[in-house]
Amino acid sequence: SILSHLAASEDPAHDAFTREQIAMFERMSERIIGILGYRPLLHMANSGAVGRFPEAHFDMVRLGIGLHGVGANVEETARLLPTAALRSPSLRSNASPRAKA
Repeated sequence: SILSHLAASEDPAHDAFTREQIAMFERMSERIIGILGYRPLLHMANSGAVGRFPEAHFDMVRLGIGLHGVGANVEETARLLPTAALRSPSLRSNASPRAKA
């Protein structure tokens, strides 16, 4: 596959930079595909880009922290649910003696 990572996709202050990254990825991918003679999977969109930059979805997206219910901003986080939880019963509890001063 051909992949890259969007460094600031979650931050609207850097949208121009993100769009330039996407455009450069498209240009470089086409050059690489021309050399290879076939088209591998292309992926660039991270959690921040999934909702904000559909043009960066290409063949697949890579959800990282988004899988844990954390979005690119407060509004997006409020709409997400975590995909998993880790729960364990407490098997034993011991009292710890206080250190004497």
